[in-house]
Amino acid sequence: MLRYFNFQEQLVVICLLGVVRLYPSLFGAPALWPLLVDVVCVFSIVHLVGGYLGFLLKNLRRLPELAAEWTTSRDSLRTLAIVREFSVWSAVLFLVLRISRWSLGWEAGLRLQGVEHYDNYSDAALLLLGLSWLLSGRRVLRKLGRIDLTSGRRLLFSYAVLVLGGTLLLLLPVSLQPGQQLKIVDAAFTVVSAITVTGLTSVNVPEVFSLTGLSLILALIQVGGLGVIVITAGLAAATWRRLSLNQSMMSKELYDIPDFGNMPQFLAKVTLLTFTLELLGTFFLFFSLPVELENRFFHALFHSVSAFCNAGFSTLPANLENSPFAGWGLGLICFLIVAGGLGFPLHFEMLQTFRASRHQRCLSANSKLTLAVTIGLLVVGALSIFVMQSFSKGFELPIETRFWQSIFYSVSSRTAGFNMVPVAELGSTCVLVILFLMFVGGGPMSTAGGIKTTTLGVLLATAWATVKGQRGPHFMKRAIPDMTVHRAVTGIILYMLLGSIATILLVLIENVDPWVLVFEVVSAMSTVGLSLGATSELSHTGKTLVILLMLIGRIGLVTFVYAGIGRRETQRYKYPQDSFFVG
Repeated sequence: MLRYFNFQEQLVVICLLGVVRLYPSLFGAPALWPLLVDVVCVFSIVHLVGGYLGFLLKNLRRLPELAAEWTTSRDSLRTLAIVREFSVWSAVLFLVLRISRWSLGWEAGLRLQGVEHYDNYSDAALLLLGLSWLLSGRRVLRKLGRIDLTSGRRLLFSYAVLVLGGTLLLLLPVSLQPGQQLKIVDAAFTVVSAITVTGLTSVNVPEVFSLTGLSLILALIQVGGLGVIVITAGLAAATWRRLSLNQSMMSKELYDIPDFGNMPQFLAKVTLLTFTLELLGTFFLFFSLPVELENRFFHALFHSVSAFCNAGFSTLPANLENSPFAGWGLGLICFLIVAGGLGFPLHFEMLQTFRASRHQRCLSANSKLTLAVTIGLLVVGALSIFVMQSFSKGFELPIETRFWQSIFYSVSSRTAGFNMVPVAELGSTCVLVILFLMFVGGGPMSTAGGIKTTTLGVLLATAWATVKGQRGPHFMKRAIPDMTVHRAVTGIILYMLLGSIATILLVLIENVDPWVLVFEVVSAMSTVGLSLGATSELSHTGKTLVILLMLIGRIGLVTFVYAGIGRRETQRYKYPQDSFFVG
């Protein structure tokens, strides 16, 4: 695949930027060091842009030939080329931002103190150029070009592009409050948390980000809640275009829809239902806020989208602690959380049942199982937290306050992540209940995370059938297929295995209480967002590990495994059975 930027020229720029970045850390920065960095940035811009213009001048007559080569190349190579060139031009943009203070005049340009936050731009440029240079190697291109872009890998690539683009946008000055600084790892952490609708943050979001930055986070939450493929399906339906086979495969893996023919209609209904509930929530939340509140509509819109998508982000400095929302406004947020966590097929089935005649009103066994486990978790969770608070020493609150807090945390703990009081103040027994609720999460095909309510229901039905000596598990006089049981067990095992490995790694890396790290890992993998206060204290390595956990929790560990394996082969044979002793 053709490279529009010279391989050696990129290496020269990378070496120069790497030297000016590492030298102060090793030997200390001289007095005029910021000016030297500016000179290197200007040289890098001229070197990169000049090389690109030189390539165009040399190959003007070959443009039709180059276009034909582009159209006949493999999808994977075209994708790599787009990422590579986008990375270089983004690096040029950040190098320009690095020297942008000179646009304010000579005095601002010659200032040597208080310009440390500009180093983030040169760091971002260095990382982008490193990525582009890595993707420019011939061996790398040959190996990556042979990779088969399955639907799972396309899904992972879509999230990777969103993370990269969102991180770059959050680093721009327009996204930050005046005088605020943001490290690259914190920007990436916030973007991943928004895309995966988790809500964990390593910085105080309302204090660090401007209205533009908060709007970007809101857009990422919406895309993450709906899913990348739902957005594509909505645009396709709006323009009367059919989904491609690759998009259908990605949607099937994301939403587990068996019927390809009805997939565009299903995804269009998902988009319509989401926007309808979010707009209704915005309308009512607007009137639950005080009139004198600045940006009242934006606060209502942000919390409505964040609640339905089970994100847990807030535009308020202390989340929902001492929030300006009226009591019924907090109740509406809880309703949106539950609605988003039930699952889209359940919503459509309930609407269809409501419209049907009296004799045809009957939910499927799957929907009944989802509702039964959801209601059970809400009731048992609220009662457990209420009882634990009642017997906790030093936690003396009126009964009414404890009652509403118990209901709120029973709802929010199942992947939403809003908090009325710091979780660490609830007591260890309440934290244990919240940990279990986070582990289970919401319903399948919803905006929630966790192992899913139906997974817990299937495992309980399987255990009950085993204890009763029945041939197989069943629910509401409907047998549960063996493959469903296998998937439930596989999901639990992979979740616990990955969680254990991640906890061990964090314990080795971080100087934090292991119990707090366990809570952090479960919150990230279940895309909840609740924390005992360890998120901001994590090192760069720890934050990177949590970023991976959030992505895996949102996309699904099974999808990650399938993406690594590639295309799955159908087994056409069966081994003879033997006896294995368990228990």
